Amino acid sequence: MTEQRPKRPTVRQWADFLQARLEEEAQNEAVMYGHGAAWEVTGPGARRFGVQVGGRVLAPVLTGLGVDADEATARHIVRHQPRHTAQERIATAELIGLLRHTEETRSSHVAGLESIVKMFRELYRDHPDHPECEPPEEM
Repeated sequence: MTEQRPKRPTVRQWADFLQARLEEEAQNEAVMYGHGAAWEVTGPGARRFGVQVGGRVLAPVLTGLGVDADEATARHIVRHQPRHTAQERIATAELIGLLRHTEETRSSHVAGLESIVKMFRELYRDHPDHPECEPPEEM
C-alpha cells in the first residue's frame, strides 16, 4: 500500500487560518495594550534598562551581557510593541482579502500570492491549527 501525501491546504484554508490568528492577536493586544499608552525604553537615571508604559516599568531587561546589550534588547522590545504589530495585522487582513478575492474570482493571481502567504504562515508554524502541522505520533 502506498502512503498518501497530505493534501495541500487550499487558499480558503490559509485565509481562514490567518484570519483566526488575526483575531487571536487582536484579543491579546486588547489585554496588553488596552491602556493606550506607548511603550518606551526606561529613561536615563533608571536603575536598569527596561520597557515602561505610562511611567510604570512593564518589563525590566537584564540580559547578563552588559548595559549595551540590555539597552539594545529593550529598544528591540519597544520596536515590536502592540502599536507596531497592529500595522502587521492590517497587512495580514489585506492579504486575507486578496486571498479570498482571488479564490472567489478564480483568479490566476493565487500563485503569485503564495510566496507572500509563506511569509505570513511561517510566523505561526508551531500553532496546532496550522494547515501543514504534522500531529505528533501517538505512542
